[in-house]
Amino acid sequence: MTSLYYEQSGTGPDLILLHGWGLHGGAFRGLMDALSDEFCVTAIDLPGFGRSPAGSETMSLDDTADSIANLIAKPAVWLGWSLGGLVAMRLATRHRDLVRGMVLVAATPRFVQASDWSSGMAPETFSSFADGLSDDYRATLKRFVSLQTDSGSASRELIRQLREEVFKHGEPNVESLAAGLELLRNTDLRQSLSETKVPALLIHGDQDRLTPAAASEYLAQTLPGAEMLLVKGAGHAPFVSHTDSVAASIRGFIHGL
Repeated sequence: MTSLYYEQSGTGPDLILLHGWGLHGGAFRGLMDALSDEFCVTAIDLPGFGRSPAGSETMSLDDTADSIANLIAKPAVWLGWSLGGLVAMRLATRHRDLVRGMVLVAATPRFVQASDWSSGMAPETFSSFADGLSDDYRATLKRFVSLQTDSGSASRELIRQLREEVFKHGEPNVESLAAGLELLRNTDLRQSLSETKVPALLIHGDQDRLTPAAASEYLAQTLPGAEMLLVKGAGHAPFVSHTDSVAASIRGFIHGL
């Protein structure tokens, strides 16, 4: 796969940041600033997002995990947000030697609801995003970003920040957006969680409108030795709305490894 774009700041133990669907590593700018005094923080643009070229028309979770593992190739703590959380969990099973620990933010083993899984997005809501990409991808992305926050008055500024990031490096790759949605639609990691034997910190906003906090509660019960931080008043991007408290919890987790 063509080399992935990344930004790096600071020195110290390695912390790798993997973003969610529709965004890129720039979404982590505030968190990088908060942690780069103590850690070497690397934010990677996933294939086809931000400034990373697309690997293929279909976005395979295994191929994505492998390409990132080849880029880093040394033990690190991996932070995965939403879609990035799926990548981090796959890394922990395919490349265990590279994973000192995981920080899973607004993560879920399965993004879309199923008959035996209620802690996900309703299938009809998810399909509306997928259908909207071909009709008006800019409006679809803006709608998706608007759901990243809680419904409070401070959310308008957060929405503005995230929308600015989405289009910061030009028009997104629509094929990669569609491939990413298919990955979210089809991935179910519940059966492989027992193989994920690495320390894990789960961070979730109690006002998350995309991924219910119950998904992290499930992970906390299933991943051996996992701990969970529920961020009150936060939506799907708690590291943006509550940067200081999230950064503090990440520091404590890494220090305890």
